[in-house]
Amino acid sequence: GGDRIIVRASEWVDGTANIKISASRSSAIVFVNGPVHSAEEEATRGGFAFIAGTGVVPVLGTQALFVKLDNPSTSNANIFLMRRLFGGNRTANDAVLEYQAYTNPTMVLSNVVPPGNRRGGDANASEAIWSWQAAAIDAITIGGAQGSGGFVPHLGIQEVRDVEFILPPGQSLGFVVTGVGSNLGQAARLSVTLEWYEEPIF
Repeated sequence: GGDRIIVRASEWVDGTANIKISASRSSAIVFVNGPVHSAEEEATRGGFAFIAGTGVVPVLGTQALFVKLDNPSTSNANIFLMRRLFGGNRTANDAVLEYQAYTNPTMVLSNVVPPGNRRGGDANASEAIWSWQAAAIDAITIGGAQGSGGFVPHLGIQEVRDVEFILPPGQSLGFVVTGVGSNLGQAARLSVTLEWYEEPIF
């Protein structure tokens, strides 16, 4: 999984020799058959790529949607978030929804769902904790540091954004979907999905 090893015989050497090479610990590299073009593709083939989402959630006008991806301090892997998908069913005449990202939010959310492995039938479980909740904006203490934000697509469109964000153990990332900086104002059906892969730490 690393470099090449070359063994050359000197001119005065005669006879044969047996050479044994052994590793002292398991490699973090997953060996696969066929060409691999990226670390994410390699992790997917090796059973270390994951996906988690809210599904399509009916959110009341008096609520916002909160999601959190947490890599606990007891984790044995780095999480490489690769993309996020936001979608909503607001019509063209409705106010556009917004989202705000938070690093290391302290919020505790009620729906905790095990992430799915992106290799079908694989038994590897994610180190991450994925959670979400629809609740009034003043009912959840978000915590953490506020980061980037933007608009959520509507008309039933789902936007896919490639964004690489690394979460070492003890780090988390959260998103909050709101109306004009507060609750939605009017009911909507929303979805948030995150895709990532994990590399074991030895």
